[in-house]
Amino acid sequence: SHDLAEKLAIAIAQEAATSDQTDVVGTPAYMSPEQACGDRTCLRPTSDIYSLGVMLYEIIAGEHPFHGFSRNEILAGARSSHAQSLFRAQPKISKSLAAICMTAMSQQPNQRYSTASLLADDIQRYLSDSPVSVYQEPLVDRLTRVCRRHQTVAVSIAAAGVVLLVASLLFGGVIHRAHQAERRARMEAEAAHAITANSLAKAHATMLQLANSSNTTFSLQHYDDIDTGYRILDQQSLLSTEDKIVWAEGILGKIDALDRLGKSHDANKACEELQALLQTIQLDRHDVAGRERIRAIRNELSARSSLLN
Repeated sequence: SHDLAEKLAIAIAQEAATSDQTDVVGTPAYMSPEQACGDRTCLRPTSDIYSLGVMLYEIIAGEHPFHGFSRNEILAGARSSHAQSLFRAQPKISKSLAAICMTAMSQQPNQRYSTASLLADDIQRYLSDSPVSVYQEPLVDRLTRVCRRHQTVAVSIAAAGVVLLVASLLFGGVIHRAHQAERRARMEAEAAHAITANSLAKAHATMLQLANSSNTTFSLQHYDDIDTGYRILDQQSLLSTEDKIVWAEGILGKIDALDRLGKSHDANKACEELQALLQTIQLDRHDVAGRERIRAIRNELSARSSLLN
């Protein structure tokens, strides 16, 4: 575990020297509890310290603290910090190194290292066989350390060079993959938003055709699909007041089409749907045009309801 810890020590030292505050990485496997809870206002540099702690855990244990878990299980575990014990994954680990890792992965941000530099300093102390700030060693361990310090310096320097190269490649690869995943997620979200906006624009155009169409066959064939789309967008709170008014005008067109076909039962049902929709429309007091359109719809609905009944 000593050699494995050296890998992260130099990588963290490089991270602290090149950046005072890293970007929040949206990869569930490395999310801090506060990020997993979705509270972006609580994100601080200590959130990145948690991610570094997870990387240290992986290097020491040879696996992720939530290895084998699904995405949702990882998020739930991150929120509660119920990770597998490091001593269970790596029974022979030094208590000093375990204390460094567990401090970085503390559930409470104020119990973690406040900066990456402090975390790097503690790992450097561990590598130099000095006491670390987050673990009070017994007297026996202190005496053992004094004996270890008389090892050959040349071997240590050669090993550190190899570890530096491996750690640089390892840490760089992890960060690159994390940023790539975040970039893909952002692009997918932007694409989904564009598709939604485009679909809404098409629905508006078709609803306007529906409201003014004298072609009964066209109206009834196209209404249900469009209405379903509007309902989905409404459930996601994506419809503006104007969107709902256009939707209402389209339903009025459907009622007219059903009335012309003599389908009184379906027409009555559509009137009820329109009445329910109108109750959800909240107009600004300065929106005179909107109020006039709603008044016209209500008048038409009242007249048609009387005829249908």
